[in-house]
Amino acid sequence: MTGLELFKAPGTTAGEIADIVSNPCPPIVPETCDHISCRDCWLAWLKTGEAAAPPMSGCVIPKKEEAPGNQVPPEWEQRWVTTFGVDIEGKRYNSTELMAHIGKIVLVKHISDAVIIQTLEGQRIGEVIPYLE
Repeated sequence: MTGLELFKAPGTTAGEIADIVSNPCPPIVPETCDHISCRDCWLAWLKTGEAAAPPMSGCVIPKKEEAPGNQVPPEWEQRWVTTFGVDIEGKRYNSTELMAHIGKIVLVKHISDAVIIQTLEGQRIGEVIPYLE
């Protein structure tokens, strides 16, 4: 059953629909979603009832030397911002300030136990904390 069929099914309650749409992601998500937009993820689930397939091309994070402006210093890493924040070594990190950058690429730097994030243009976003699922 697709997500859309589930929403239209006569036995589906308003509470069940609210439980689904109140989550940041659809019920079935790909293993990693760093290169898939949230819209595409929801659309795949609504149309097929399955997780979105990773893009074949066109949605690749630019290499460090292709970043706009200055070269990316070697101590910084590029990460794609999703509704969960950024994925760093299998953990999700988030902050209120970071949510303004969903769908964009940011730079991440480890300093001791902290993770600092800035835009590609060098604007500091701030420190992020692990996302609790």
